[in-house]
Amino acid sequence: MHSLLVGAPQAKHHHNENVTGVVYMCDLSQTSERCQPIQFDSNEFLNNKGINGQWMGVRVTSQGPGRNVMMCAHRYREWVPGEYVPHLLTGQCYLLGDDLQAGGDERTWRRVVCDSQHLLSRRMDHDWFAYCQQGHGATFAKDNASVIFGAPGAYQWKGIVRMEPIDDGDFESEDPRETGDINQFDHRLIPLHRSSYLVRKGELTIVSGAPRGGYSGQVAFLKVDPAARRNLSVEFILSEPGLALASSFGYDLAVVDLNGDGFLSKTGVGGAVYIYINNKGTNWEQAKPIQLRGRKDSMFGLAVQNIGDINQDGFGDIAVGAPYENNGRVYIYCGSPRGINKNHAQVISPGSNKVTLFGYSLSGDLDVDNNHYPDLAIGALSATVFVYKAKPVVSVSIFLKITPNAIDVTKEQCQTQTCYFAAEACYRYTANPGTLNPKLLLNYTFEADSERRKLDSLLELVRDITDKLHKIPISVAISLVSSSSSTQTGQSDLSPVLNLYQQKRAISEITLINAGCGLDNICQSKLVVEYKFCSMQKQNSKTVFKSLHKDNDLAVITPSDGEIALEITVTNKNGDDAHQSGLIIALPDTIHYSTVHHTQSVSDMETPVSCTANDKGTLVSCELGNPLQRDGEVTFYVILATSGISLSTSMLTLLFYSKRQYMELPDLPKLLWVKAGKYEFRITNLGRPLKSFANISLNIFWPKENTVGKWLLYLTHVSSKGVQPILCSPGAEINPLKHIKGWSDIQRRRREVEGELEPLSTEDISFLPLKEHTKTLSCSDGLKCVEIRCPLQGLDSNALIVLHSHLWNTTFTEDYSSLNYLEILVDATLTLSHSPENIGLSDETVSKVKLTVFLRES
Repeated sequence: MHSLLVGAPQAKHHHNENVTGVVYMCDLSQTSERCQPIQFDSNEFLNNKGINGQWMGVRVTSQGPGRNVMMCAHRYREWVPGEYVPHLLTGQCYLLGDDLQAGGDERTWRRVVCDSQHLLSRRMDHDWFAYCQQGHGATFAKDNASVIFGAPGAYQWKGIVRMEPIDDGDFESEDPRETGDINQFDHRLIPLHRSSYLVRKGELTIVSGAPRGGYSGQVAFLKVDPAARRNLSVEFILSEPGLALASSFGYDLAVVDLNGDGFLSKTGVGGAVYIYINNKGTNWEQAKPIQLRGRKDSMFGLAVQNIGDINQDGFGDIAVGAPYENNGRVYIYCGSPRGINKNHAQVISPGSNKVTLFGYSLSGDLDVDNNHYPDLAIGALSATVFVYKAKPVVSVSIFLKITPNAIDVTKEQCQTQTCYFAAEACYRYTANPGTLNPKLLLNYTFEADSERRKLDSLLELVRDITDKLHKIPISVAISLVSSSSSTQTGQSDLSPVLNLYQQKRAISEITLINAGCGLDNICQSKLVVEYKFCSMQKQNSKTVFKSLHKDNDLAVITPSDGEIALEITVTNKNGDDAHQSGLIIALPDTIHYSTVHHTQSVSDMETPVSCTANDKGTLVSCELGNPLQRDGEVTFYVILATSGISLSTSMLTLLFYSKRQYMELPDLPKLLWVKAGKYEFRITNLGRPLKSFANISLNIFWPKENTVGKWLLYLTHVSSKGVQPILCSPGAEINPLKHIKGWSDIQRRRREVEGELEPLSTEDISFLPLKEHTKTLSCSDGLKCVEIRCPLQGLDSNALIVLHSHLWNTTFTEDYSSLNYLEILVDATLTLSHSPENIGLSDETVSKVKLTVFLRES
């Protein structure tokens, strides 16, 4: 028969009205939820007024089935006619046999640490032993021959730890041993645990917490001192790792072999739980604990308990109480070869709003239903105790085979006929102990890419597949069919559960072979784009396009043109097939997309082009072909409406970005993936040349870092046309990493890689699929900007200043990956200095230049 002992420190005694505290025995083999009080007090003590308010049951511990039980009352008082105090708050503990009855000799069953030997040797006041409060901590030693007590009130609240034999009447037993008045401790030496494998195998070590030691909490390792017959000596002390004032480190302790190395590890509490992994008993002071934290104000870690190996994986597990999280929670953490899994395996809640402070106390590592899995008891300060029985844990291995696992989509004509794949999944399970052989009912689900799913063991490839490069992942997931049935006794059926840490999904892949991608199945296209502006005219019912007139190599657009056309030609000379190739065109607000025109009918085109635009018509995405084959060429016209052009419009800027899918290119260092971008500043002097009359300077406010100090735009160099060789300052802001060893190699390697890929233009910036998420950044919005001053010496009529930069990839992917595109504004002004009075600038307004960054989804 398995019984659960439950302490109720503030319950009334069943024979009188005194609130003495009661210890209940609950028979776990019965279906009844009622528990019976244990009657162990003699009539002498029942009439003793010192037991009123003694809190019997504040600590209850057992050696296990058929062995001794100990229960304590830390507020037990002895009334004495003393000069200094009217009573002694010594506390007491009862030691009972397996029949839960006190022995005949009071010396054997009633234990008081602050006994007459202590009280008579010192003055009876709080400085010594009058307020010992024995029973805050009490446990049985690992050798099963001794008991250990903590009495935190002794020695001005420095505390006593005392170890004495269970059979105190045996003349051959050892003398009691204790330690106290330790200078390192400021307050309260209470929680106790004992182990034979903390420091040296086979040697008893006592672990005692001092939650007010050092003002933040300490934990002492005590050992039996062979040189001193009655002494326990301090071997070393652990302090609260975070040095947080009043954190109560060491308030509760648990010793458990988390990693299965045979040496027990320690957990300590102080608003968090600290896991110290035992390194074969050495270097405890240098050990860096693993920290587990709960929610704010939850009192996570108020109770910590070694609950045995609840999943039978060979590693010890712990339970952590958080009684102030809602109505209370208990978190289960499982051990592992690394020490502990920091993610909790389970969270237990009471399931009723009537229960309060659930998880205030814990007890585990006892198999009450004989299924070889230890169970857990959880106490709540609402006259309720919960017993949770552990379910058997099984591990299921999954084997998945796909036939065939590679296919040439073109050769097999999968675009016009159905291609099939056979998926075969096999399962095998293991359970502990080996005698456990449950019948399992599995749920399984085959999964493929969401657009190609076929929930069967015969998988079908859809015909209109667009992504022909990436492998198709196929997976099979499993779960156990839970049983909600109950046994004849009314208890729920403890059906097995899956191992939380096993792989519950097997994954295989189907490789799509592409003949146009070379022998390595890696497609490296060589797309080149050419474009020009055209006028659109009707001649003999046909649409004719003619190039617009140019001025200084710039097309001239007039408001009377109505609609204009952008002729675009894309070639893939000597390149591998360009899969899902496309072109992104960013337009200014003054013109917008109207339609796309082809020089021949769509049915006659080998690669028809389709275009779409955003709501404003300023961002156009054109699909060029899937794939645009080797040596392929496509020409089309994007029709643009010019209704937004006014007489004040002087310049239109269009940005082109390539779009195509690459296949399995080798990864490059993170620092390498910064994309090229440049800002162009055109200065036009409509007056007399300033070659010798004055000093004019272009001042640029460069957005170097974002609002949190991450690199945004890395300025590599400045080039110019129409002025003397330019030297901008401060020079330290231009290519600041050039002095770092390896940077030049990284830049060279980047140029080599980009040369192999041959992007459409140097502004080949990554992009995201269209989303309605944009953001504009500028110096006035908090960007950390630096002023770059570029003197324009020898300015005649026109000058072009180009600032070349890299977009710092990690910043854009980490901070702005949720955006569709990002606009970065750069402010610039012209200043004139050292000039005669009759020379000046007609307008000193701030000019803004915009860079649009399209972000690629990873």
